[in-house]
Parts: sequence; structure tokens; C-alpha cells
Amino acid sequence: DTYMHAPDNMMYHYEVDSLVSPPRAVNAMDFALGIPFICFYDYFTDGIMNTSFVGSSWGGLNELPGSEGALEIRFELSGGTFHVAFSYMDPGTDNCYLRYIQNESGTWTMEEIGRISRIGENHRIDMKVDPSGVAHFAWWDHHTAKVMHAVRNAEDDYTIEEAYSDPVGCKWLKLDFIEGDLPFISFLDNEGTTDALRIAYKVGSWYATNPFTNPNITAIDSAVEIGATIVSQNYYFIISLTNGYYTIHNEPGGWNLYPLTTLAGEDPAVDIKAVWNPTKEEFGVLFNLDDEALFLKAEPIANTPTPTNTPSPTPTTGPGTPTNTPVPPTYTPTSIPTSTPTPTYTPTTGPGTPTNTPLPCET
Repeated sequence: DTYMHAPDNMMYHYEVDSLVSPPRAVNAMDFALGIPFICFYDYFTDGIMNTSFVGSSWGGLNELPGSEGALEIRFELSGGTFHVAFSYMDPGTDNCYLRYIQNESGTWTMEEIGRISRIGENHRIDMKVDPSGVAHFAWWDHHTAKVMHAVRNAEDDYTIEEAYSDPVGCKWLKLDFIEGDLPFISFLDNEGTTDALRIAYKVGSWYATNPFTNPNITAIDSAVEIGATIVSQNYYFIISLTNGYYTIHNEPGGWNLYPLTTLAGEDPAVDIKAVWNPTKEEFGVLFNLDDEALFLKAEPIANTPTPTNTPSPTPTTGPGTPTNTPVPPTYTPTSIPTSTPTPTYTPTTGPGTPTNTPLPCET
């Protein structure tokens, strides 16, 4: 496991752990007081380890209790509290569960949110902590083929809902927030002959939209401004197609596709990681290719047109039927690159039917 950073436009490389781990080893990272903290699964101890980088070296490794058998890991620091979510296979069965570890009281505790697969491993999970310090979770249920959302109310107490009620495939999923604490779940539906980027977001009830469809997506990730609104332009999708790299950007009138000419000629990525930098109001993207890694940062350029699809009244939180149905966008799609294969996208037609029936936590 290694760590790299570029404080002065020079890339520095540090070793975290010298042990050789198998390909399934995963890690997650966050910052507190400008200090990077990292969590990673250690195959040899069979547990999630955490440490921090101070000065020019990493501190000692600490194992999180109850973290054995971790598959996919998500980690955030909020107000001094560690929040760690991971998928876990029950030994000797085909059952996979979503688990959560935190140390809010000063003692590490592990909670099981629910079963997320009955037919084997499930890596399609995510976790984010809202501005109030409340942990939210999103996952694709391998059994029902539906996208789910959970919010933690108290210890071992979760509200679980279907975020996207139609059965779908899922080869990528990410949870963000808009307007502070409204969940905004993006996922790549690979059910059928093509890949469809879909979004499920909650404004009182759950709504869905489909910004982009293409059969040649090799990797995707998103960067969403902290505090973005339902009509904000500051959320971006960065995608790798077999014929190039693109961003999908929400603008006045709808979603548009733009080529990343900086990466012209590069091989398609196998993985992309993007993150919003609230200090500099920009986002950074790491592209993982077969034989190299590329980093790119971008500063959004403000648009001059005035958005015409502002919801009225202002979106509010809470259960029940929304009183602020977002206005469907009315726009003509702009032309997109004509290289072969041609990326195409389907303009959205507005929110769908609310599907926020609470579900019980399955054990």
C-alpha cells in the first residue's frame, strides 16, 4: 500500500505497508485538520487497518475490531468520529452483508445494516456522512436488483428505502449530497445491451433521471460540489469510452457532453476516482489505466445563462408527497463527437413516480 501527494506540483511517494496483499485488497482515505488518514483491508491479519500521515511518514497501524472479511471499504472522518462501511461475506454461505463501524462514543462498535446479497460477494456499496454527522448508505441489492438507501437514526436503528424501484444492473455506484443532506445516488445500469447512467435523488420523495446512455463505457465517476442544489451546475460525471474521455455536465436546460481533449490518444481507463475540492472550488480526477495512472484537475467555468428549470418553492426535506415537483428541462441536445463509436445520450424528461416506501431492515 502506498500514498502519493503533490503539494507543490511535484508528486511524492510514500510506503504505508510493505506486505504484499492480494488483488482484492481495497482502501479508503479521508482528511482531518489537513492530515490524511487511511483505512485498508489487511489480508494477513484479516481486518481493516487504519493509520495517519504526519510530517513525512505514516504512524503505526491499528486494526478495527469486527472488520474481518471486509470486501469493499468506505471511510469518512466527521467531527473527530471515524465512519467505516464495508461489505462482508458470511463464511460458509452465499450471504453478503453491509456492516458499519464507528467510534463516536470513544469505543469502536460494529453494526450490521442488512443483507445485500444472497448469491455471493457484493462490491456495489457507498457511504457518506451528511453535514450533521449522520451516516447515509447506498447499495445495489444483488438479490432484488434494486438500488437502496439507508440513513442511521441511532445505534442499530436504520431507515431503509428503495431509492430506485425498478430492477437494474449495476457496475458502478456512488452516493453524494445536494442541498446539504439530500441523498443523490448515481449508478451505471448495465442491464441489457447498453450502459445507462442513472440518478436517484430525494426531495421529499425519490425521483430518477437518466442523463446518458452508451454501450462503450469502460469507467466512470462523479464530482459533486458540497452544497450543490437540485439545479446546480456543479456536478460532473467523468467517463471513459472506448473512443476517448468526456465529462457530462448539468447546465441550464439539461445535461451536455464535452470531450476531454487533454487525454486525447490515451488508452481507456479501467477505473476513475473523482473528488470535489471545496477549498479551491475545483475537482481532481485520477485515471487508472492498464499500465499507468494519470491525474487531472479542473476548475469549473461559470455559465452565463440563467437556469430556467428552478423548482418552486425551494426543495424541502422530509417524508411524504413533495410539494415542489422539479420542472422538467426543456432543451435541444447539443451535437456531440461524431467519431466511431459515437457517444449518444438521451435527454431527461423530468422526475418519475415517487417510490419512497420504507422497508424493514433485513437480518
